[in-house]
Amino acid sequence: MTILLLLGASFTAQAQGPVFALQAADAHGHHFDLSSLRGNVVAVTFVSRYTQDEGARVNGALGTRGDVKVVSVVDFTGIPGFVHGYARRKVAEADGRVQHLCDETSTLGRRVGAHPRQHVDIFIVDRDGGLRGRFEGQQQLGSALRLLDEVRTSSAQR
Repeated sequence: MTILLLLGASFTAQAQGPVFALQAADAHGHHFDLSSLRGNVVAVTFVSRYTQDEGARVNGALGTRGDVKVVSVVDFTGIPGFVHGYARRKVAEADGRVQHLCDETSTLGRRVGAHPRQHVDIFIVDRDGGLRGRFEGQQQLGSALRLLDEVRTSSAQR
C-alpha cells in the first residue's frame, strides 16, 4: 500500500526499499505526482534560497545522466510571503531539463527530513518508485552519482 499525501511525501515499505511518494504544485501551479515518472530512474533534490548555487551544481551533475529525470523541490524558507508569486515565476524560468516543484510552506522537505537551508538533499529513486539512497550536500554528490549509475544499470538489465 502506498500512501500519497497531497503536497507531501511519505515512505511505505516495498521490496526494493520504501516507495518515495511526492505530490506538489510545480512552478506553473500544475499538479505533479512523482508516480507519473515510474519506469524512469529519478533524482529528487531539495534546495532553498540558501543553497541555490549548490543546487544548480548538483542538479547539473545529476542531469548529465541523460536517461535520469531530475526533480528539484524548491523550499521557500526565508522568502517573504508577499514575494512568493515572484519566486514562483523565477523558478518557472529555470532550466527546463529539471522539473521544479514549489514548497512554499517547507512541508515537503520536513516530511522526508530534508534540510535545504543547510545543504542540498539528494534522493535516488529507482524505476519502481523505491527509494534507493539519500545523500546530503555536494560533498556526497560523487556517492550519489555512483549509486545513480548502479541503479540505472541494474534497472536496465531487468
